[in-house]
Amino acid sequence: MTSSSPNIRGNSIYTIVDGPAWTQAEANANALGGHLVTINDAEENEWIGDNNPNEDLWIGFSDSSSEGDWQWIDG
Repeated sequence: MTSSSPNIRGNSIYTIVDGPAWTQAEANANALGGHLVTINDAEENEWIGDNNPNEDLWIGFSDSSSEGDWQWIDG
């Protein structure tokens, strides 16, 4: 389910989960007790980019509830 070692930043733990589609990646994150990452500021965005061994990744921004209405999964 995970493909990397966890990284700690502040009071958050980050790890990469498998998921060929957003819903599968979010379900795998949920199984670990979390969600896909929600990016709160430019510094966090840069940190994620610097600590991501993959070129592409799913983040917690989705219009799954209503097509075209993009929201962060943590509200």
